[in-house]
Amino acid sequence: MAIPDMKNSSFEPFARFSSGEPSPRQTVSGIMLLVYWILLFLGTHLPSIDVGVAAPHHDKFLHVTAFTGLAVLLSWFVLGLKPVTKRSCFIILAVLLSYGAFDELTQLEVTGRTTDIWDFCADVLGSVLGLSCYLTATTVVRGLISQQSRPS
Repeated sequence: MAIPDMKNSSFEPFARFSSGEPSPRQTVSGIMLLVYWILLFLGTHLPSIDVGVAAPHHDKFLHVTAFTGLAVLLSWFVLGLKPVTKRSCFIILAVLLSYGAFDELTQLEVTGRTTDIWDFCADVLGSVLGLSCYLTATTVVRGLISQQSRPS
């Protein structure tokens, strides 16, 4: 999927906060991102509980799903409906992959948790999938908005 290279090449995710009150969208997306990220961290850093019904490699699906959600929320918070640049997408992915590496490495200290390169690969896949979903959805929304705003 090609990333649209729009006119605005600056990446200032927190510039909106220096210009007064955040919009309701910014507030909601920020709260959702914060709550999700905290729950994700807790879910991966509490001791593992064996429930005895795990399918082989089920945790890879959980990693992909968790990081897809994190990528969508982070993208929504940072980008909103602003123009998307290759640089902004790269920075979002860098943040997600850095967190994925941090998450795997810090699990070494948690009882019942292990560090696994395949878990990290699932995090990468989820991050790319989530960013791609966000970009696709915003492209569709922009298209619908521009169609509605055209005079008949």
